[in-house]
Amino acid sequence: MFDFITDLLSNPLFLSAAGGWLISQGSKVLYQSVKQHGLSPKTIFTSGGMPSSHTATVTGLLFGTLFHYGAGGFEFPMALFFAFVVIYDALNVRYQASEHGKALNWLAGHECRDDSWFQNHKKFDEHLGHTFPEVAVGMAVGFGAAVLVRLFLC
Repeated sequence: MFDFITDLLSNPLFLSAAGGWLISQGSKVLYQSVKQHGLSPKTIFTSGGMPSSHTATVTGLLFGTLFHYGAGGFEFPMALFFAFVVIYDALNVRYQASEHGKALNWLAGHECRDDSWFQNHKKFDEHLGHTFPEVAVGMAVGFGAAVLVRLFLC
């Protein structure tokens, strides 16, 4: 078990991806804590917002893979297409789900007050996806995490 943990914590790909996630999620928590005048435990695990933690994670993995293996093997294309799928999902699918949540919450508050389904249903999450600037900053954070790992740990 100790070897597993040691191997994991010395793996540059793991460190690049985890570093991207930690930096982006940590900055989100810090920003929300200042904005709300206190730390909310819910903020630690929420989706959406600036920067995109999903994007930072897969971008850290992508560039960590590029720096460690180069572009010639199978590892980099796998990481590249995985990143494409996650980033596309954040910008499009999850973003649209956020917009649907906003519309349904608005309807529940304005148009459908007599509808028992809306009255008995909890509010829909409106912060699932990301805007392009949130994704772009997430990409920069992930790239930065991979560069830091490459410079200082490899």
